[in-house]
Amino acid sequence: MKKILLLLPAVLLTAFALTGCSEDTPTAPATTDETLTATATEEATDLDLEKSRHHDRMATYEVVIENLTPATGPGASQPFSPPILASHSGDMHVFRPWRRASSEVAGVAEDAMNGPLVDLLTASSRVNDVAVGGDVILPGGSMTLMLEARPGQARLSAIFMLVNTNDGFGGLDGMRLPLRGERSWYVPVWDAGSEVNTESAMDIPGPCCGSPGMGEDEHGRIRLHRGIQGHGDLDVETYGWNRPAARLTVRRID
Repeated sequence: MKKILLLLPAVLLTAFALTGCSEDTPTAPATTDETLTATATEEATDLDLEKSRHHDRMATYEVVIENLTPATGPGASQPFSPPILASHSGDMHVFRPWRRASSEVAGVAEDAMNGPLVDLLTASSRVNDVAVGGDVILPGGSMTLMLEARPGQARLSAIFMLVNTNDGFGGLDGMRLPLRGERSWYVPVWDAGSEVNTESAMDIPGPCCGSPGMGEDEHGRIRLHRGIQGHGDLDVETYGWNRPAARLTVRRID
């Protein structure tokens, strides 16, 4: 798991003057307003440091992804590619609906190609942690991953391909993690807008077809997926799904 180390901001201490003492007769230091101010400043600094340490503490979350598409046969319906999860600051997005997909997101949506997006997330200073599934999630199945995040600060994003589509992906972007307990979301299916939905066996990488990297480019925007329409080689009854296709549940465990 990725660990991000943050440098604590420099603490400015209030200057104060030391009271003078006679060289001949040692005396106890006098308690002055300046001494009291310095003591109060040191105590405030200690409190700020303690708050900062608490603020930067990482919490562990258990994330369960369920495939809700119908189990209509081996390799049928919509297996999910190994999912990518990221915890990150609230000022970043993995993808944005109604915007153009990045090449990294398009790689996941078209061909379940996780590497470039994982590398991008791992290298970002705004990302707390990244977790990647080790296998596909079959219809009716689920997968559990562990993710670390800064409670109260971090957001959760998730992305995976519906592999019997041209460029359909399940995705959540910037969901607020619970401070305690658990939270669930149904996961929308998005069309990346980067590959034409031919529904042709010549263009789709999943077990229905086995043709990665062969689609026709489309220069559209991310939008809600219309599902399998049946105008190509994919049968609606076999490969279609009812929205939503997935559910994601996150639970804080420490």
